[in-house]
Amino acid sequence: MTSSPNWLDRRATAIALMLLAALPLLWPQVPPLIDVIGHMGRYRVETARDVASLATGFGFEWRLIGNLGIDLLILPLAPLIGVEAGTKLIVMLIPVLTVAALLWLSREVHGRVQPHLLFALPLAYGFPFHFGFINFCLSVALSLAALALWIRLGRQDRLRLRAGLFLVIGALLWVVHMVGWGMLGIGAFGAEFVRLRRAGRGVVAAGLGAGIACLPLAAAFGLMALVKSESPQARSWDFFNWGPSSTGCCRCCATGGAISTSFRPASSI
Repeated sequence: MTSSPNWLDRRATAIALMLLAALPLLWPQVPPLIDVIGHMGRYRVETARDVASLATGFGFEWRLIGNLGIDLLILPLAPLIGVEAGTKLIVMLIPVLTVAALLWLSREVHGRVQPHLLFALPLAYGFPFHFGFINFCLSVALSLAALALWIRLGRQDRLRLRAGLFLVIGALLWVVHMVGWGMLGIGAFGAEFVRLRRAGRGVVAAGLGAGIACLPLAAAFGLMALVKSESPQARSWDFFNWGPSSTGCCRCCATGGAISTSFRPASSI
């Protein structure tokens, strides 16, 4: 006699939890998150540079940096449904993706969705999301899903396929937001280290093996070098300076090293 499956492992439960994650954002016309209005203003300039009233007051230049997630996703959506609806759709999907990724990751790590994961799911609406750090939050959701895929392919011993896939996944995740790429690197190294230790390798050998396995993720360093060569003034240091002298979420944002667009008043204004 077989026991009934864990109710958390059922597809209907996963779908219900994902829909529940979207529910708080269904009613507001604009997501009530602190930074979202500013982002939407940038998206408007980004997608409507032919509008004379905007062109006379703002300039817009693309730069390759590790913080372009929704700036790129809004490009195909804005002509179809508008900037406001497009932003709302993407933002509403972020907690949905976060919940889905957490469920998948729990299943890959433990073989089944753990009950205590329910305490983690509300963090999809945590502090960074409330502040409207939407590229950051999108990258976190994607990094959790990517980590689940990394663990799955490692368990299946499909290491060459994993290396090829994550050469691309790592670079794309860095473009969405560099923090998601960093989280994936830490998680992938830890997961691979544990896999190799369980396979019987010593601590040093497992550490070296995990480092080698993570080399495809280092492709993003090439993107960083490209950013530095194109924009020597771009900086990505001092992220954790939260003292009185810092401005914004980090000094990097204040100096322009972590923004994707450049607004400048026209000379006639």
